[in-house]
Amino acid sequence: VNFAAEYWDNVFELFLEEYKAGRTPNPDILCNKEIKFKAFLEFAAEDLGADYIATGHYVRRADVNGKSQLLRGLDGNKDQSYFLYTLSHEQIAQSLFPVGELEKPQVRKIAEELDLITAKKKDSTGICFIGERKFRDFLGRYLPAQPGKIVTVDGDEIGQHQGLMYHTLG
Repeated sequence: VNFAAEYWDNVFELFLEEYKAGRTPNPDILCNKEIKFKAFLEFAAEDLGADYIATGHYVRRADVNGKSQLLRGLDGNKDQSYFLYTLSHEQIAQSLFPVGELEKPQVRKIAEELDLITAKKKDSTGICFIGERKFRDFLGRYLPAQPGKIVTVDGDEIGQHQGLMYHTLG
């Protein structure tokens, strides 16, 4: 199943708009909200007749008073609840998070015992669609540089910058 168009419209374009506006977005949160737990979840339910999807997110789910709640993963070092905070109770109810009940070393051991190629895979970090490129080079392909002055609160110019999109405010 190809969700490239949905990704472009609902994740990537918003990512660029946020940078253009001087804010630093987290595309993983948008991807989870719009692609994995919306487009894919709808496809799985409607086209495949699936009651649930299962993901490898390090989170847990609990049903409290008839509503599914998202809980932190058991492994505090790998917890990914922050990346899923936008999910609705309904989306959580239709999702299973089996590795959220385990510590990362346990998951690696299980993968090794099953001879899975992911057993020795390096943990993913960074933004998936950028890969090994330098972030500044990547952003420059989509947003033109907007150089400006760096000015103190007293109005003294102390330098130049290539564009606010290359800096995180705060």
